Amino acid sequence: FVIGIHHGKSKPENSNDFLRLFVDEMKELEQNGIEINKQVISICINDILCDTPARSYVCKIKGHNRYEGC
Repeated sequence: FVIGIHHGKSKPENSNDFLRLFVDEMKELEQNGIEINKQVISICINDILCDTPARSYVCKIKGHNRYEGC
């Protein structure tokens, strides 16, 4: 499922601020799980998939086409 989509002339300046609500909620779910039909189900993130520009943004690294990229 999609975690976040941004629409605008430029991407949000800080990826930490952009993902803060998701990270906070996932921390709580990993610690406490989620209750469904009176049963607590544990939650764990195994992978996060991003395209190359999104990965560079989230990891705060220069993209492959930036000045002195890779």
